Amino acid sequence: MKRFFSFHVTQENESNIFIHRNESPGEFFRFISEDEEAFIIVDTGFKTAWADSYGDSKLLRKAYPVSGGERCKSIDRVFELINSIQNQERRIKRVIAIGGGALIDLCGYVCYSSIPDAVFEIVPTTPFSQLAGFYARRFYLNYDREKNRLSIQGFPEKNHIFPNLLKTYTTDDFRKAHVAAYSVALGFDERFYHLVKRSLKEMVHDHIDWDHLSELIWENNFLRAKASKDLMTVFPGETMANFIQNATGLQTDYVSAFNTGIRMELFLSNRLDFLDDNSYHQFEDELKKLLDFKRADFDFQSFIMNIRRGKSVVIPLIKGLGKSERTRIRSKTLEELLITFFSEIE
Repeated sequence: MKRFFSFHVTQENESNIFIHRNESPGEFFRFISEDEEAFIIVDTGFKTAWADSYGDSKLLRKAYPVSGGERCKSIDRVFELINSIQNQERRIKRVIAIGGGALIDLCGYVCYSSIPDAVFEIVPTTPFSQLAGFYARRFYLNYDREKNRLSIQGFPEKNHIFPNLLKTYTTDDFRKAHVAAYSVALGFDERFYHLVKRSLKEMVHDHIDWDHLSELIWENNFLRAKASKDLMTVFPGETMANFIQNATGLQTDYVSAFNTGIRMELFLSNRLDFLDDNSYHQFEDELKKLLDFKRADFDFQSFIMNIRRGKSVVIPLIKGLGKSERTRIRSKTLEELLITFFSEIE
């Protein structure tokens, strides 16, 4: 079964999102490896997992390997990929990125900055990247150990999502990645909240219902596309997550930073009287179960210094279940509230 929907970026341009369930990823990869006009880039982590599961393949021999993670989103890697593409004997008409969100950002930047006439397709291979989707209409690079300092406008023309690719991950990885769906539920769609909670409940005993997980991935992508059409491209938790990663020199993984970031923003919503105490404590208790936060992992001084750089920060604060609103907070006020957050966090 293959489901898809089209996400219209402009009247002329659209992105097609395919959810491949009960279809063989092997068949798809064999198809794209036979396309002589395609340049395939693969995350080395996925390449290893794929080789362990399926052995050698034409896809792995043909694909250009890149080590994923935030560090790959660099200018050096951009030049490396551009040189490799330009050195191809054939004209590249199709670029396919297979990997996590950081690698897809890198490849999108390369594609839209250097070969804009090529079709750009993605195959996300991590729980978080399949859930979060790519609806910001931009691709980002890190620079000087700071998150998303450079960007270029663009979007994947096709997003192929195979939930079956995630079967090498642990239940714990899935549980942590649910923060992407939880953010959409709290900030955009109240009805989705119950689907997220059902999915999390099923994981209590390390059980994953793949049909339910596929439905969660489908619905989360659909809602993010819908929100983007309404010009909502930043969700609760993402603003503080970027500050956290910058404060640690991009050492903290994005899922962990996102989890702490949404807890910070919930705290802000409560202290600024946008969110009542009962709702705040309910959401906070639920988020604690996704990922444990450790003070020792966090460079608090660097975090505060980043907050002080501007006069204010705009955050999509949660103002009720399924409702968030862009809110400007003075940096001094934000600093004072976050100091309180860190003094009270368990």
